[in-house]
Amino acid sequence: MGLLALGLLVCAAWFDPTQIAAGEHLSWTGLVIEKCPGCPLCGLSRGFAFAMRGKFTIASNLNLAFWPFFLTTIAGALQVPLVLRMLILKK
Repeated sequence: MGLLALGLLVCAAWFDPTQIAAGEHLSWTGLVIEKCPGCPLCGLSRGFAFAMRGKFTIASNLNLAFWPFFLTTIAGALQVPLVLRMLILKK
């Protein structure tokens, strides 16, 4: 889960919010989105991108669930170095 969380944060840092709104962050999957499908999580991807740029007010205005998802993702990503350290020390 930690690697997935880290991947989400890297994706949010790599693509800017306008690229995410256009669906460019899905280009590596082969999916082509011509129009936003309006999923129930609308705004979370763009919110993460804004947050990775320090624009937390804009991010939290996009979706009410932003803060719980973002903080959980940060906590998950922070576990990656701890798990790697445990694996290295076991050897």
